[in-house]
Amino acid sequence: MLAYAEVNPLVLAGGVLVLALISRLIADRWDRRRVAKYIARLGGELQRISWSPFGPGWFGERNARIYLIQYTDRKESLHSAFVKTSLLSGVYLTRDVVISG
Repeated sequence: MLAYAEVNPLVLAGGVLVLALISRLIADRWDRRRVAKYIARLGGELQRISWSPFGPGWFGERNARIYLIQYTDRKESLHSAFVKTSLLSGVYLTRDVVISG
């Protein structure tokens, strides 16, 4: 007879939680690189980025993540904007406002 080990539900739940956290951290790193490259293609430079889970457009969105960013453009004007991104959807800026320059 083959014996099987019982899996403690708490251990299983903890493992799932750890995997979810790791995947979120990996997605965050990829998002930040994707946004920085997008801003660089526009001729700007990303200055600051922070996750904004309840930024504009969050409701009803399942896979995209939203960040609040600050970046400088070609003329060195400082902008503040929200950006929505995911691995498959690309990068979309919203509420882009020049705050100095």
